[in-house]
Amino acid sequence: MKRLAAHIAVIAALLVTSCTKPTVSESFVSIEDRDVIGSYVFDMDLCDSLATYDLYLYTRVDQMPPQLALQEDMELRVRWISPDGERYEETVYFPVREKVKALYRRDFAPVLSGVWKLELSVRDEIDGLRGMGIVLERKDGTR
Repeated sequence: MKRLAAHIAVIAALLVTSCTKPTVSESFVSIEDRDVIGSYVFDMDLCDSLATYDLYLYTRVDQMPPQLALQEDMELRVRWISPDGERYEETVYFPVREKVKALYRRDFAPVLSGVWKLELSVRDEIDGLRGMGIVLERKDGTR
């Protein structure tokens, strides 16, 4: 009987820990899956009002064209859309390499908790670009 109770306790503990929200989420939008105006669109769960976040952008370019060896950065228009529909926009420059992951924002806290939309638009499309991705890392209780 004690053995059965111990097994149930272990299973319950595993179930509780397996239900915790992951601290890292990742999403990739291929070039074929862009929206109708050519933007890469991501939904980001920024519901934890006590957390801060790190956000990375990444991409993959197949068979890097020789002319890109001279180009250092790719121009991206970044549009944030808050849960209440407010829009914030900026232009950033992203390194162009065959495979790259770069920090975009560190320790940021949204002005409004909820699901935010992030739209990335590449100013000049690059041959071989496979798409754009994001990695969102949640840091619990650091705000």
